[in-house]
Amino acid sequence: ILPYADTTYQMLEIDNKDGLAFNEVGKAKTEIWYYVQEWGYTGTAHSYFVPRKQVILFDSITGKILDVERGDLLQNMSYMDSIASEFLSPNYLGLVKAAIMDSNPALLEYAYSKYFDDEDIEWYKMQKAPIDRSEIELLIDSLTMGN
Repeated sequence: ILPYADTTYQMLEIDNKDGLAFNEVGKAKTEIWYYVQEWGYTGTAHSYFVPRKQVILFDSITGKILDVERGDLLQNMSYMDSIASEFLSPNYLGLVKAAIMDSNPALLEYAYSKYFDDEDIEWYKMQKAPIDRSEIELLIDSLTMGN
């Protein structure tokens, strides 16, 4: 439950795997980083984890909460790398799913350029994820339609 500056409250419910990581970014912002499990098209054996971020914005003088918003995963990505564990770390499938959920073509490009691994193509195919540059570009086009 988050108290706002105007005496109202908001309940923030986060379904996650393995807890939340809080990153204070100055007096006016706190990032909440976490992962959710995605089963995709294959069930538990080939599931993967999708990184997510919520951002709490504070009044820098009073410290009261002004807003809670979905955070851009590309902002402060090094923090996500720093909280990686054995099975919860940035990965191609998770970042592609996050890019789709957030309509974030830049995140999709980042996922492909940094995390795509030719050795995992069969797994990507099972999840119906883009497996080459042309499929990435088609998905980017669909994410940017109307923008």
